[in-house]
Amino acid sequence: MSSPLTAEAVELIYTPTRADVVAALVARARKTRQARVMRWLCVYTTVMCLVLVVLKAGSGNVPGAVPWGLLAPVVAALPAAQRRSSARQALKRLAPLGEFRTVVSDEGVHAAARGLERRTAWSAHPRYAEGAELFVLLTADRSATGLVVLPKRGLADPADVDRLRTLLDRNITRL
Repeated sequence: MSSPLTAEAVELIYTPTRADVVAALVARARKTRQARVMRWLCVYTTVMCLVLVVLKAGSGNVPGAVPWGLLAPVVAALPAAQRRSSARQALKRLAPLGEFRTVVSDEGVHAAARGLERRTAWSAHPRYAEGAELFVLLTADRSATGLVVLPKRGLADPADVDRLRTLLDRNITRL
């Protein structure tokens, strides 16, 4: 990595895990309109399926209620299944890269791993969300398709969490 670690920069060294990817996808889902609409539609559809089960069973048509009863848990599980599938795909791409060394500075984010070196300007990820275990940088588009994951466990010192948060607050918008 060619960029020097300045006093204002924060360095993270970590190997991406499934938990990192899932937590990032959950954080993104909480902050994007598209995910909130999808979650609402799943809840609405599940409730409607259950209402149909009750109505069919109440009218004595129990066999007709069975398909609706089976559909409700399937619809309710869709968001979690989609997150698991996305996490599996992302981890499949990240695993061969091994350990990441990421430097966050006022210039942006510079990540390096086996066979990868990537510089990201703040304008590419102008928003971020913080979770218990990580920071997630999000793109400006409504679906936040691109994201950068910064696991807190990659920081050398617990005080670096506050330094990183301050650096992010100075350069991008917290959601």
